[in-house]
Amino acid sequence: MNEIICGDALEVLHDIPAGSVDLVFADPPYNIGKASWDKVDNYLEWCEAWITATAETLKPTGRSGFRIASRWSLRSYRRW
Repeated sequence: MNEIICGDALEVLHDIPAGSVDLVFADPPYNIGKASWDKVDNYLEWCEAWITATAETLKPTGRSGFRIASRWSLRSYRRW
C-alpha cells in the first residue's frame, strides 16, 4: 500500500489493520508545558496507549521510531 499517514496516533492507528505496517514514526509532545499542545494529563497512561497501538499495527518485521526529548535538548530548549 505505500502510504504516509499523518495524524494523531490514537485516532489513525486503530483504523489500520493489525500487523500490516512496516514503519511507524511518532513525534509526541514532551509534556514540558512550553505550549498549550504540549501538556497531556496522565502522560504515562497516554504514552502507553499510543505505544500499544503502534505495536499492534506493526508487521512482525516492522519498525517504530519515536522522537523524544533528551535532557540535553531540554536544557538547550530552555535557553531559547
